[in-house]
Amino acid sequence: MPKRKFSSFFKSLVIELDKDIYGPDNHLVEWHRTPTTNETDGFPE
Repeated sequence: MPKRKFSSFFKSLVIELDKDIYGPDNHLVEWHRTPTTNETDGFPE
């Protein structure tokens, strides 16, 4: 059985960062899988 890539375990991710550092408008990071998303061991910028 081939080893799964990290991104294959998620359909979407929402990460909330510290508002004091990133501000009230830039503290959320969202990633959503699409039908054309390639599996990866990291996430593109």
